[in-house]
Amino acid sequence: MNFDFLNRGAMLAPMAGVTDMPFRVLCHEMGCPMAVSEMVSAKGYLLAPKDNRATRELLSVDDNELNDTLELSGAKLKDGHAALPLYRAPTLDWALSGQNGIRFNRDDAFRQLSRSFHAVKDSEYTPPASLQKVLRKYQRDGYRWLRTLDGYGMGGILADDMGLGKTVQVLSYLLALREQGGNPLPSLIVCPASLVLNWAEECQKFTPELNCVVVDGDAAHRAQLAEQWDGADVVVTSYDLLRRDETLYENQKFYACILDEAQAIKNHTTQKYKAVCRVNSRVRFALTGTPVENRLGELWSIFSFLMPGYLPPYKTFCARFEKPIVQDEDANAVRRLNQFTGPFILRRMKSEVLRELPPKTENVRRVELETEQRKLYLAAVVDAREKLRAAKPEDKMTVFAVLMRLREICCDPRLIADNWEGGSAKLDACIELVTSAVESGHRILLFSQFTSMLELLAKRLDEAGVSHFTLQGSTPKPVRA
Repeated sequence: MNFDFLNRGAMLAPMAGVTDMPFRVLCHEMGCPMAVSEMVSAKGYLLAPKDNRATRELLSVDDNELNDTLELSGAKLKDGHAALPLYRAPTLDWALSGQNGIRFNRDDAFRQLSRSFHAVKDSEYTPPASLQKVLRKYQRDGYRWLRTLDGYGMGGILADDMGLGKTVQVLSYLLALREQGGNPLPSLIVCPASLVLNWAEECQKFTPELNCVVVDGDAAHRAQLAEQWDGADVVVTSYDLLRRDETLYENQKFYACILDEAQAIKNHTTQKYKAVCRVNSRVRFALTGTPVENRLGELWSIFSFLMPGYLPPYKTFCARFEKPIVQDEDANAVRRLNQFTGPFILRRMKSEVLRELPPKTENVRRVELETEQRKLYLAAVVDAREKLRAAKPEDKMTVFAVLMRLREICCDPRLIADNWEGGSAKLDACIELVTSAVESGHRILLFSQFTSMLELLAKRLDEAGVSHFTLQGSTPKPVRA
């Protein structure tokens, strides 16, 4: 079987025993508006040989691989041609590469597309100069992956493990769009309400060149902010506000629509899901730190947002993939689903890029209680034993309360005794470690389960002249930023 792309299409000649008729494959725009790259606008078609028996024979090669992967049934070919969206090209390449007894030749355009997906690291997309020294190697690869998909008008899921910097990879992509010029449209970032101000802060930190508009406040204020969108590079809003402000987005065009914590749209029947799908954008991306490949319903919802129609309708998806994989552990269904989704998901784990990350060092420092604090602790231990003996076996709350009291005494006796005039060995050791680290130029994240302990720590840090910020559940969102 020979396979050549002509005018962004391809020509197939059947293998021996099948009618020697050429095929042409069209790669054209996706189903969603404003999503096609100019380079693939030329029209072409997949032409079936008129011999229906030959068509059925060709499409039955290797367990109906072409039919299952590309949905090229005989019914679709009965009129002599069928059209394939551009986003089918990576899957077509993958499917044909796995065929036994089929050889195919690819034209320059298709060969370039194939290389783009198989060798993203070697692409010519260079991160913005201001971020060259900021991005780690795997983050530069993520940037190139985003640019590659964008170049073909496709979407994808950046599913890196938590803490690997998905935000800065997206910001580098958005900055590159601005620097290349010719794009008057803003890009929209939709995220949980708790992350809206964080996006604005990260934008200011890494890409201050971008004009970022944060959509917040009451309805009247948000309507005023909408008037600034055309002059913005980035618009940031929450899922809830996007749903409420439906009328503000009706006639607004965006270049990219990017969902952070995209698992928020895992249920395709919710208003939240429907609201993001109504956004008019040229390309769409999703960010998530959760392994979406383990949640097939969530995977379908995200892909139906990214590239509508790419995966089959949900009921068909459940029958072909979710049920066989979840209930029957069908390895073939897993392979075919990976064939569909693999080119459009980028997921790196911390273990994979560990050499690029500073090694984690864990030191346990044991602190001996001072005399008065130790006496109080031992007295509390005696009292705890008496309470535990008297408690019923099923009384778990008593056990929990006793252990919690002992922990509080170890942290600082003032957590249980307001009139305590002694010291706290653990608090003293903590302040000593913090001041030493600050003097060495380090920044510290200090955690305590007890909010009252945070107050005691803050007081001692003030006395030591160490600047600090306390973040807890009661901290207002504007203050967190």
